[in-house]
Amino acid sequence: MIRELLQKAVVRKDIMQTLEERAEFWNIQRKISPSLVEEKKDHIVIDNTIYARCRIIGVPSQGVGYPRDMNSDFIDDLLKLTTKGYTVAYSFAIMPIKNSTAHQLVQRARYFNNEQALEYEKKNSGQKSAEHQFIDEDLLKVARNVHTGAEKMFQTAFIVLYWAGSKKQLIEIESHINSIFTYHRIDSDIPYWQIKEIFFAAMLHPFSTPKAFVDTFSNLCAALAATRNPNNRTEESGLLFGENFKNNSEIIIDLKALAAQHMVVTGATGSGKTTAMLAWLMRSFSMLNKKVVFITPKDETITDYRNVARSLEDSAKILDLGPNGEYCINPLQILYDPENPSVEDFNSHIEVLIQFCKLLFEDSQTFNMTNYLVESLFAEYRRRGIYRENPKSWENKAWPTFSDLRRIWIQDAKDNVSAKGLVDRSTLIDISWSYLNRSTNFDLSSDFLIIDISGIKDSLKDPMNFLVTTLMSQRFKTRARKETIIAIDEGSVFLKNPRLLDFLVRTWKMGRSYKIAGWIATQEPSDLVKQDVADVFRMNTFINVVFGNNLTEDNIDTVTRFYHLTEQERAILKGSSVGQGLIMLGNEKTPLYVKLSDYELTCIKGKKHQKASTHPDISLKNPSLSELAIENGLYFDDWIEGSSARLSRMGFVAKRVQDAFGAGTTRVWIKSDLLSPGDMVGNQSLLHYTTVLRIAGYLESEGIKTKVSHHDDVDIVADFKSKRIAFEFEQPGSHSTSKLLSKKEFAESKYGTVYFIGTSGNIDDLAAVVEENAIQRGSALKELLDKLVRDNKQ
Repeated sequence: MIRELLQKAVVRKDIMQTLEERAEFWNIQRKISPSLVEEKKDHIVIDNTIYARCRIIGVPSQGVGYPRDMNSDFIDDLLKLTTKGYTVAYSFAIMPIKNSTAHQLVQRARYFNNEQALEYEKKNSGQKSAEHQFIDEDLLKVARNVHTGAEKMFQTAFIVLYWAGSKKQLIEIESHINSIFTYHRIDSDIPYWQIKEIFFAAMLHPFSTPKAFVDTFSNLCAALAATRNPNNRTEESGLLFGENFKNNSEIIIDLKALAAQHMVVTGATGSGKTTAMLAWLMRSFSMLNKKVVFITPKDETITDYRNVARSLEDSAKILDLGPNGEYCINPLQILYDPENPSVEDFNSHIEVLIQFCKLLFEDSQTFNMTNYLVESLFAEYRRRGIYRENPKSWENKAWPTFSDLRRIWIQDAKDNVSAKGLVDRSTLIDISWSYLNRSTNFDLSSDFLIIDISGIKDSLKDPMNFLVTTLMSQRFKTRARKETIIAIDEGSVFLKNPRLLDFLVRTWKMGRSYKIAGWIATQEPSDLVKQDVADVFRMNTFINVVFGNNLTEDNIDTVTRFYHLTEQERAILKGSSVGQGLIMLGNEKTPLYVKLSDYELTCIKGKKHQKASTHPDISLKNPSLSELAIENGLYFDDWIEGSSARLSRMGFVAKRVQDAFGAGTTRVWIKSDLLSPGDMVGNQSLLHYTTVLRIAGYLESEGIKTKVSHHDDVDIVADFKSKRIAFEFEQPGSHSTSKLLSKKEFAESKYGTVYFIGTSGNIDDLAAVVEENAIQRGSALKELLDKLVRDNKQ
């Protein structure tokens, strides 16, 4: 209101241009303007190909156009919006106001404010206006600052321009811009039927428009000035997403700098999608102090999300939903914040319930059925003393269940077609859906919640996924002490139904204003390109991640079209290993490798491999192999001094495998609990596991320290005197040519030299990619290692 009063007080001179000046202006404009500009009410069309619009910022319909606590994040958020398909730019003009004039403007503003205060008193029986009193106090402070020179006044014009290749894309970018304006509490004006004039006034044209100017103070001007690097996407602080595997630089994004922190993660089974999401959630919780809700409908075997909660001890909680779970949720019981209940909680819950029932009854209920369902529910609420408009009445009540509601429907079914329709559709409520009739007993006090709905019947899984996600979103949709991330490990129920997705996004719509970020993961890229779904995503998500491992050609085609990928970016996805892909923020697409720390790996993948305990009767020919054997739970027969039979009493089993250094087989002893069906060790074959350890064991016995990795790095890194050398073992058909090339580039960028070990079945394919660094198992591998060892001793 202060700036509004100052605007009323300012006396601007009329700007009259001579005919000569006008002629010169139009001459210059013709030289730099496009040949064809068609003006519409709310946009212009340039050369029949570009749709453009502009907004004048800080010009309020009433009150003040800028917040008093304005900061430079607004500019950063705007600059991050530009992406392929549309562009955002802005023009900022500033003209100083003389100190004497500024002082007069402040005095006149006080005069106008006092007049309004007196008018208020007359209309309100002598009652004084607290608002006008506060404004007068603020104006006194401003007057003092202007008088001492601590603050200056300026006339400023701020115009935001945005354009795209279609009207639809123009609407998409405007949705993002609206989110930014809403969060930063900035008012703006679309100059209807003046778009052309304002648009060109903001470009390189020799004129301005009085309509765009407002009076501001120096602190606001400093926040609006373009004194930052608009291309900076790797922040000094924020969430560590991973590494750029092309240059090994860290990828850190300051989530608070985004207008909204919503994210979509796409990846096939086995791509590292869930592992990455859990790692990011752990980092958000421990490093950024965020509250986390992780919802999963999957019974995971590769990742141990439950162990994540266990590792966080008292800070985390696992909520098992389902017939055999400890926790329950009654869809008819209003979920609200007991410290701050409101009628809106009730209204929102009923909206969720309506959508839940449509999913539950497979979208077969009619409009009349929906109305009857709500009416019968409200009647049952009233019968139990529960009233929508009185939150006090919600406390300690026996909430109705679906079973109670169905009894009412059965009673009404004789005379009510809608009641009969609901009865026919709800037969399972007292059978396999009877779990829904238990009372809600959620404990939401923990700051890291894992809600496991994998134990719920398949017929209920999609409805419950929707119910839990939306209720959690609404439960934490408050100005809470912590920002909350709600992550859905499998969001197919939303992606397959645009109506539900739109409902969820509307719940998240206010972004940071409600301190909620929504993360949705999907393994079906085809869901993204559904027209309605695509529109919602483009308008509301700022971070997108695609993991490339195991994506089919069709899926890569889909992702390429949806995200407008270049051939180079497409190749990155095709060559991605587990945990690798692209992260997209605005128009920047960066190669991503999600690398886990040892602690994260232990938490997410479960317990580390069991170490074989030492035994006084087991001795090794070379003691330097002891740590390698214990760490990896494996002994080769020729490592052991004396009899190896004792290992069977220590939980080891004997297996015969091909010898990595020659023809024939050799016997190994491996910890039995490392083996899964098919003689797999984790996600590796026994041949792969033993080949890697055979190479590492040979180097260790020659005094060369090695590091063996079974997860996120090259198989072996060996520390020779002059350099580090990496080794990768590749079985036939394990990776495509593009993925091999990607692995080669990654390893060489990190370690310099890398050898790819193959078999007779794939050595030619390896050589075509890595050339002379392709080595066949057997005598050729042994000769290479012998040479490296000899050179190391010289």
